Amino acid sequence: ADGSLRLRLRVLHPMDNGMISNIPAFFIETLTVSDEAGTVLAKLALSEAVSENPTLTLLTEAPKDGANLKIVA
Repeated sequence: ADGSLRLRLRVLHPMDNGMISNIPAFFIETLTVSDEAGTVLAKLALSEAVSENPTLTLLTEAPKDGANLKIVA
């Protein structure tokens, strides 16, 4: 009712930190949530410290008129 949206995402990704021999760092650096018009509603800066297959919960502005969200990582 207040125009906000609680969004919970489970991202299947190894989030390798590069600390294990012969396994290079491979992790999500940014995650952006936008509405259909391309307006950014949330932007996260992640690091190698985030766990494998993280579940992210964020409170963001709800898209207008029930429009779809676009998530890019």
